[in-house]
Amino acid sequence: MIITVAAIALGFSAKNRAVYEAKLAANTASDSHMLQWLEDNKGKLISETKVELEKVSLELKDRAEKLATEARAALSKVEHDLIEESKRIVTSNKGEADKGLNKHNKPPTGASAKSWFKCI
Repeated sequence: MIITVAAIALGFSAKNRAVYEAKLAANTASDSHMLQWLEDNKGKLISETKVELEKVSLELKDRAEKLATEARAALSKVEHDLIEESKRIVTSNKGEADKGLNKHNKPPTGASAKSWFKCI
């Protein structure tokens, strides 16, 4: 019975050691294979990356130009609205100023000849 238990324990130990060594060998092979693949495809990867970066750069430039155009249009609209509001305020203030004039400080308009001669 002791021999059976020892054999089973040694079997598990050997199995675990074999799995560990297999993983280690696979990782080493994978790393070396990946390094070799990267070295072999370096030129292609660099050129593809440059193409993608140029596409993204052009898209960003187009977006920036579009945003600048929208900003100029918004600023123009705000300026127009401010000018119109200023005109409205000036016009309404002028009307109120005209209403504030009374007959004492209003220049005489349409005075008759008789009233002129009475003042003389």
